[in-house]
Amino acid sequence: LLVATILSAQCTDRRVNAVTGSLFARWPTPEALAAARQRDLEAVIRSTGFFRAKARNILGCCQALVDRHGGEVPQTLEDLVKLPGVGRKTANVVLNWATGKTEAHMLDKNLSTITVRSQDGFTFNLDVSQIIHIPRVDAPKVIARFGNVANLVTQVLEPTIGNYFRNAAQGSDAIAFLKERQERQDDAKRAISAALADYNVGAVDTLIGDIVPPESLMKTLTDRKIAEQEKVTYGTQIEAQTTRQQLEQAKALADTQARVVDAERKVQISDYDAQAAVKKAEGEAKSKTIQADADAMVVTTVGQATAKKTLAIGNAEAEVTKAKIESMEAGNYAAIQVAQALAGSGFKLVPEVIVGGGTNSQGGGGTLVDVLLANLIRDQAAKSQSASGTPNPVLEA
Repeated sequence: LLVATILSAQCTDRRVNAVTGSLFARWPTPEALAAARQRDLEAVIRSTGFFRAKARNILGCCQALVDRHGGEVPQTLEDLVKLPGVGRKTANVVLNWATGKTEAHMLDKNLSTITVRSQDGFTFNLDVSQIIHIPRVDAPKVIARFGNVANLVTQVLEPTIGNYFRNAAQGSDAIAFLKERQERQDDAKRAISAALADYNVGAVDTLIGDIVPPESLMKTLTDRKIAEQEKVTYGTQIEAQTTRQQLEQAKALADTQARVVDAERKVQISDYDAQAAVKKAEGEAKSKTIQADADAMVVTTVGQATAKKTLAIGNAEAEVTKAKIESMEAGNYAAIQVAQALAGSGFKLVPEVIVGGGTNSQGGGGTLVDVLLANLIRDQAAKSQSASGTPNPVLEA
């Protein structure tokens, strides 16, 4: 199988199968091929194309098997790819379920893109690549069961892989299937590996290639993504406007901060002035109260002193009066007191002019004319005395 894989490069399976019969009949073991001459090998494989390079790789590969692995094909991929002419594609067979894509071995030429239907009714296509490896010890079993690798692909790999993805799509929505691509791929590798193990075929890896969702679904996804981006854009714009408002508020606050501080200082000053006025009024009230108390005390003291003085004077006068009374008879003292009172009042007990009925020559009075004339002379004399300050003898007489 290793030699056949090297020969399959740029060649059909039919041509490879036709050549390998005569090739292995002439050189049945790795030791025999390693000892073959290159020109003889080229003559046998000429029809596969690139026969010189292929012959050189086959001889080098068989010589390496004999020298390093005892004529046995190594079981690990790391050892396989170290053999001349053996690369990753030679050690592993890659099969593509993709329309228009075929490997050089042509085993997948009849495989095409897998069409599946999702749970929600969408139909879409997906490309799948399956890498297989047939161990050397199991190659005879595979050939005995299927005849060749092409039959293995047709009878096992194609239905197994196709059915897996169709069943997987039936159990999921189309959008979920697209979003869970990696999970689907890992599940496919495990499921297909378990299925191919029954046929002695190793499933190295299962790869999901291009997925072509339906146009209507793509439009829905595109519209949803656009809506999400618009939502983000609107949110960013709202945030920008909010930031702008905060900036404007900060600027306005900064512009009015000086006035606010000035107003606050004026309020504080007014408060201090009011407190000072209250303190001043309280001080004045206390001062007036103290002054009033002092005045009241002065008045009280003066009143008490005056009362005591009056009382002392009254007591002294009473003592004098009492002494005077004691020094004379009571009736005489009363007469003296009445005379003093009349004298002090200015009441005239004796008239200044007496009108009588005699003649002036007799000196015994006068007529009414004499009286009026005497009064006139008296008034004039009084005025003259008042003006000059000199006593008038006539008035005193």
